[in-house]
Amino acid sequence: GINAEYGGTKDVALIRKVLSDTGEYLISAAPAADPRWGGSDANLPVTLGLQIEERIRRLKGLLQFVVATGFYDNIVCEDDNIALRLLQYVEKCLVAKMICSSGCALLRRAINESAALIQSTPSQVSSEDIVFSNIKKIEVVYGSLAEGQNTVLSSKADSEAVVQDLFASVEVIQQTFDAVLSWRAQSHQLYQLALKSDTLTWCDTDEIRTMLAAQIHIALDTVLNEVDEDGRYQVLLVSASLVESVLKLYQDLLDRLPSSDTRAANLQTEFERRRQTLIQPFVELKVYQIAFTLAEQFKHFTLLVQLCEETKDMVKLRSLSATHPGFAEVAYNWYLAQGKQSRLLTAEVAEPQHLTKFLSSQPHLKWIHQLGSKDYSTAGQTLAKLGFEEKELL
Repeated sequence: GINAEYGGTKDVALIRKVLSDTGEYLISAAPAADPRWGGSDANLPVTLGLQIEERIRRLKGLLQFVVATGFYDNIVCEDDNIALRLLQYVEKCLVAKMICSSGCALLRRAINESAALIQSTPSQVSSEDIVFSNIKKIEVVYGSLAEGQNTVLSSKADSEAVVQDLFASVEVIQQTFDAVLSWRAQSHQLYQLALKSDTLTWCDTDEIRTMLAAQIHIALDTVLNEVDEDGRYQVLLVSASLVESVLKLYQDLLDRLPSSDTRAANLQTEFERRRQTLIQPFVELKVYQIAFTLAEQFKHFTLLVQLCEETKDMVKLRSLSATHPGFAEVAYNWYLAQGKQSRLLTAEVAEPQHLTKFLSSQPHLKWIHQLGSKDYSTAGQTLAKLGFEEKELL
């Protein structure tokens, strides 16, 4: 319809307005306006899900049209970034779709509370109608859900039904961010054009990252001990996926921020701290496969060395050294910090020249390495130099 009516116009401002208004309509159209609306309450999630799927399809179609007509660059503007708005409308519809399809009691209560926050005046329509006609504000549901989870945790109720519902709420959040990050990966080039270095998305807040981290703690600290072996496996998978989501959100933002931006250094420090605290529980639980995967994906080299030593997997250690530049030096420094000088010299972390180069600044170990390499003459010279320097200090 847009192409037929406006395809021939060269009025960029007009086309921008049409695209903006169309996106706004698709994200804000009231669910009750859908001709398929109706039926019993039992059909409500299905009806909502179909209606939201339709919005997603139309929003994606709108983006495809803009790209196909070569107009995408014209909707990327600092003062009114329609491109980013449309991309994020898809994200929020994906979140809404996951939320509306869940039967989790905690989530149903969160929707009721969110409706009151979104529309403070009394209304004849349902909470679902209010929330899902305001998908632009769908993140409000996360805040209400987190409050409900905290209430359950503080009550210390540990019945099977409560634990299951608590985990169901965690799982829904994991699924929503899986969907969002999958969409971002699929549309990577569009996001690259739309996201400027100082542009923040709705996911780029400390509140969102903290909320996601809290879900991991609920799963591992509260739910894990209350489930059977099959349930334990599912809890670990959901937790690992949440860790991946949190750290990806950090990485995406760090990749955009220029190094000169004061936020970059603080965010990098926060990322490294959270990377450690989120992966470490898998180490303590001895779920090494997940710990290895996450640590390698997010380049936590120090933890990888620790894991290789703990599992006695020297083949993995050498493979990591061959794959990742800078890994060997991190490993050597870790051995030094742990007081494992003999392991540093014998672990064969990397090719011999890497160790030789590293030991150039460690003369007290260098001569031992030279002896082990049967380079007796050089070892004698290094030892003599060390003795001379100690004599000078006396």
